Amino acid sequence: MSNLSLPKEIIALSKISNWNAIREFLKEFLKLTIKKELPYELIVLNDEQEESAEESVINRQIKTTKDIQYLNKITSFNSISIYQFNQYYENNLYLTQNQSAIIFFAKYMSAITNKLDLECFDFIVMLDSTSNPIFLSNTGKEVDYTKIINIFDQFDSKYFTINPTQIPDEKLESSIFESISGKNAIWGDSETKAFTSWKEKMADLFRSFTEKNAYYGGNLTKKYRAYLERMFSIWQKLSNNGQNDIKITTLKEFISFLDLF
Repeated sequence: MSNLSLPKEIIALSKISNWNAIREFLKEFLKLTIKKELPYELIVLNDEQEESAEESVINRQIKTTKDIQYLNKITSFNSISIYQFNQYYENNLYLTQNQSAIIFFAKYMSAITNKLDLECFDFIVMLDSTSNPIFLSNTGKEVDYTKIINIFDQFDSKYFTINPTQIPDEKLESSIFESISGKNAIWGDSETKAFTSWKEKMADLFRSFTEKNAYYGGNLTKKYRAYLERMFSIWQKLSNNGQNDIKITTLKEFISFLDLF
């Protein structure tokens, strides 16, 4: 059996707002692979739009290129299954809608990938039993699979869940300190020396820029809180949303770069 007939797979994610473009992708896939002696079977499940269980499921055969246009009638769905197979040949397409996302899966035996426009998807994984997986953005930018593995090796979910605007005043400084420094702000029931020193330096820095106090009655002022939130947000953007710590030397280099503008 040649490599061209070995099964290949695509797993992709997209926003629901891209449905029209995804539908055009499906139509093009069917157009390139449809066979007179091997029609596609189409099954559409749509619980939300139909009144009864019988009406919620659509079964249809796609035998010709004219039949492909039936996809234009699909405006909403829970899941879509499109498949053709026999003893020697198989193409399967499956889509499901989950909240604000469309999840797409394809297992196919046709050498058509380079003829398809994948821009309708926001994230794509292409799998082939004869080579390493390929990770793509919708612009076609390719990420080596080893980099994907490194991302998960370094992944720490706390950085991705921190939204400074949702943190109460009494925890904002300690959350920012621990996220960026990787050190404890509290040890036992007391603040660490490093955290206390950082707070004092931060308050002095804020005062030097604004000529205003960082605290009033022992609490954060609104302007100081806004300043901390803004600085933390900048750090998240510079460090890939907190995934990697910024090295001080890199940050200084970047600031020197900005000073030239």
